[in-house]
Amino acid sequence: MSNVEGQLPMKSSRYGQEAYRSTSMPTSTPAVSSRSRATKHSALAAPRPQGRTDASWGLAPLPRPRVAAGEQPHIDTTRADLNRLADGFQQLSVGPGSLSRTTLPELDRRGNVVEATRRESSWATQIWQHATPAQMQPFVRHLRELVGVAQNYRQEMIGLLSTMPPTEAFELMARFQHIDVVDQSLNEWSKTNGSGRNLAQRLLDNRDFKQLLDLVGERQQMIAPGLHHAMRSPQFFTERGRQLLPEDQVRQPSLMNRHAGITDGLHRRPSTENFFSKNIEHAKADFERIPSSATSNRFTQSGTPFIGGISGSAQFIAQHMEMQRPFQHRPPHEQAQMERLLLMHAALMAAGGHHSIMETLLPAFVLGFFANTPNPLRKGGSYTETMQALDARIQQLGLRTPTRLA
Repeated sequence: MSNVEGQLPMKSSRYGQEAYRSTSMPTSTPAVSSRSRATKHSALAAPRPQGRTDASWGLAPLPRPRVAAGEQPHIDTTRADLNRLADGFQQLSVGPGSLSRTTLPELDRRGNVVEATRRESSWATQIWQHATPAQMQPFVRHLRELVGVAQNYRQEMIGLLSTMPPTEAFELMARFQHIDVVDQSLNEWSKTNGSGRNLAQRLLDNRDFKQLLDLVGERQQMIAPGLHHAMRSPQFFTERGRQLLPEDQVRQPSLMNRHAGITDGLHRRPSTENFFSKNIEHAKADFERIPSSATSNRFTQSGTPFIGGISGSAQFIAQHMEMQRPFQHRPPHEQAQMERLLLMHAALMAAGGHHSIMETLLPAFVLGFFANTPNPLRKGGSYTETMQALDARIQQLGLRTPTRLA
């Protein structure tokens, strides 16, 4: 998808409305996704929707490894920072007259288990490579519904333009142009009977789809603020554990390339290289985890890949589904369809290098999605346990790929 002619230039190359350092927002519209408003969301006493909630955020730090008398733990000094993040994986125990050590999983430069990021990246690309027409058609209908929500929002806001300062009104209308770009791209894809890989590239090319989701989120906050704030109340939203890298430290080779997935360049599998036909912007190059964050530590201790923190876009998508019809009120076949759609979004985010799978799915857990999949961030949670349950559900839903998540 290309930029709309005449559209205001972006002030930053950062990914999406949430991540922009200097994206302006009209004062007459609610800013639902700015990181500066995370604390405000947590302070609102909004009712929680029906479904499962997980309030277990008091995870105590795991103890430092014990070593035998006179013996020093082996730590690669070139990876000291990553090993410090990986305390949750390093477990030493002393047996009778000997020292036994479990193997520390290989970590990438972001502090994630290499095999986990490889597996998620392969699964994500294969979802789009092997998507069937029966899977694509409901997903495209769902995308058109999101476009419709944004179009309605534009119609509602046009009547308020006369009350805004001219600069704000112009900027708002410029943001609304992203709707037309996405709509046109979906029409072109349908006319050419495009592939799943081509649709993924269209949605990830530039930031039009991300901006569309931000508009959807703004309108949803206006008409259902209680649901919005309830979904934003878990600590993985109020304290996301991420920070933008300084502009001069952004990993440029990782920011724009044709590769897919959430691995770093050193550990990328050949099957995810040059997956796209043009360069795609990857948010993983913009963010880093905050080592002192309770949220990022829970990701580390459970083994869950941390890429960009919990996805705000995924929360907008799940809230859209909930506002259509509460998940708990849907019959089983509709619940299954909603979970398929969300898994395809998770595959899109992971293929685009924006979020890991659980960073995309967790916002929907509070609504009751994936009821038999445990939250890996709960106290004592395990990424391996979660992926085993999620993989079993994926097989039930028919989203089969050569790579399994378990």
